[in-house]
Parts: sequence; structure tokens; C-alpha cells
Amino acid sequence: MPNDTNQGKSDLDIEKPRLEIPIYDHIFWKPRRYDEMPSELKGFNWGAFFLTFFWGIYHRAYWTLAAPIYHLLCYNLLPIFGVPHEGVPLLHLRYSIIGFSVGVVAMKVVFGFKGNEWAWRSGQYIHAQHFRTMQRVWTIVGLVLNVAGWAVFIARQIFIEWHVDRILSR
Repeated sequence: MPNDTNQGKSDLDIEKPRLEIPIYDHIFWKPRRYDEMPSELKGFNWGAFFLTFFWGIYHRAYWTLAAPIYHLLCYNLLPIFGVPHEGVPLLHLRYSIIGFSVGVVAMKVVFGFKGNEWAWRSGQYIHAQHFRTMQRVWTIVGLVLNVAGWAVFIARQIFIEWHVDRILSR
């Protein structure tokens, strides 16, 4: 049955759906129409939390590079300047390490809360479903790598304890 609304109109007169192509802002290389993030995408971004460095580079969220720099500076300079000497107990060194660790985790939490906004504004996502799918991939990869890293760390610690006990028991 022919459509009555289009009756008497030629093919040129009929309104056809248009494909929206984002207009790129050549300064920041992001689509202008994606400046406002949809409200359903707000929340915590586990990919930004777990893979801060790599996630940040991919999404051009260069603030995330502060975490590994902070981490490297603190953990590499702490043994130089924080070596316990006469009058400074080893306990102070442990408190310093705990403080630096808390700082790194705090930065990662902030990046997790701001991650969805930064990722959306990077302009790499076509629509909300594409965004959610890709962020889920980042989350799964980050979780797998972190669990594997912790497993290697724990196995290493167990091996060191076993090896030290074996040497001391001789």
C-alpha cells in the first residue's frame, strides 16, 4: 500500500535521512557536538583507574601521566633521601612508602571519577553504546593485568621468603 504522505511527490522532494558527520575542531581534534557528555555515561571509569598511563595516552588525557611520574620520583628518590641512618628509625621509611602509595591510589581514584568525561571529550567515540563497549574492554584488560601483576608480586614474595629461610637454615 503506497504511503499517502508522499503521494504526488517525486523522489527528489521526499525527505531522506541524513548521516550526521561530526565537524572537527582542528585545534583540539574533537567533534564539537560531543562537548556535552550524555548523563547515562557518568560514573567511575575502571579502565582509567587500572591502566592510568596507557589509558591516558590513548584518550589524550595527559593529566594521567602525573601518576607514573609521581610514582617513579617517589620510589626512586626515597631510597636515596630516605635511607635510615643513625637517629632515624626504619619506621619513618615505612611511613613514607605508605604515604607515597596512598598518593598514587588517590590520584588513580580521581582519574577514575574524571575518566568518562575525559574519554568522551577525546572525540573517539561514535555514540554512547560504542563508548560503553570500549570502556568495558579497557576495564577487563586492566583488571586482568592488575590481577596478573599482583599474582606475580605475591609469588615473588613467597619465593624470597622461602629462599631466605632455606639459606638461614643451613
